[in-house]
Amino acid sequence: MQGRLTCSANTEINHLSEMLQKVQFEGGSRMIIKKMCEDKRISVVALRAVIGNPFTSEADLETVLEDQARIARQLEIS
Repeated sequence: MQGRLTCSANTEINHLSEMLQKVQFEGGSRMIIKKMCEDKRISVVALRAVIGNPFTSEADLETVLEDQARIARQLEIS
């Protein structure tokens, strides 16, 4: 089936998402939270940006995304 993940691929992506959020949180970023989305077939770990400060800029968000990309590359290597 095109467009569907295998169970093992989903598990791997969930693990990467959990590790990414953990590393960001431990590094001081409180903007990204982890949310578990479940249905009858599969569980998905989703990362969500929480923006409560009205002074958060587009540059702040870009920094968070760049940080996530850097962490993801490090996690792939290890």
